[in-house]
Amino acid sequence: MYIPESTVFLLEKGLFKYARPDIEYLLKFNKASEEAKVIARSLLDRCEAKKKSVFEVNLKKLKNSEAKPSMIKSLMSDKLALRNLVMMIMVWVSSSFTFYLLNFLVKYMPGDIYFNSVVSGLSCCAMLLEGTMQNWLGVRGGMLVSFVATVISTVWLCFFD
Repeated sequence: MYIPESTVFLLEKGLFKYARPDIEYLLKFNKASEEAKVIARSLLDRCEAKKKSVFEVNLKKLKNSEAKPSMIKSLMSDKLALRNLVMMIMVWVSSSFTFYLLNFLVKYMPGDIYFNSVVSGLSCCAMLLEGTMQNWLGVRGGMLVSFVATVISTVWLCFFD
């Protein structure tokens, strides 16, 4: 079963050569006057010209626009972003290494393993809460508070049993 596309759909898609016979049929079916036919044809011609001009402008923009550089190229050209990325990677690697090393070695530390786990978990909690503290204290203040909490928990773990 074949169902033809609607005239509105054809006009929206810019398929004027298919829409024109449909509009002619509608004008004939509705017994439109010659004046109404002239108005409808002129509106169709203006719509077609406008669509074509918009299409041509967009095509020119597409041809004239330069291709965006890849993410890696733009990163390599921006030295500050590259430095920040390297520093973030170093911090992530050292933090992960310290966290997993501490979790591995906590069972070999002298004292109660539960006490040692709780105290070493304080530094983890300080790092988790750092984002919230940064909203209140700023970036430097949040990092300072989390660092101080980590130092306190480390000193507590080392000297108090």
